[in-house]
Amino acid sequence: MGAITKFLGKKGVSYRALIRKKGMSPISKTFPKKGMAQDWINRIESQISSDTYQEDAQFFADVIRQYILEVSAIKPFGRSKLTTL
Repeated sequence: MGAITKFLGKKGVSYRALIRKKGMSPISKTFPKKGMAQDWINRIESQISSDTYQEDAQFFADVIRQYILEVSAIKPFGRSKLTTL
């Protein structure tokens, strides 16, 4: 079941939609309007119930590898930058 929480952020009022299901990690997303949050909850919950939901599992290490591949092709890194990454 999904829940919507209203909070005041840097850009004004926002709504955080949170879905918790047993056996799954919590799924959340932030929206500028409550209706958008409710639509997202309905869509994700229907995908979960029909077993078509696929979680976007992108890890930080994958993001760094992608950055190294794309940016180093344009401008090669020095030793210190490559070691840092």
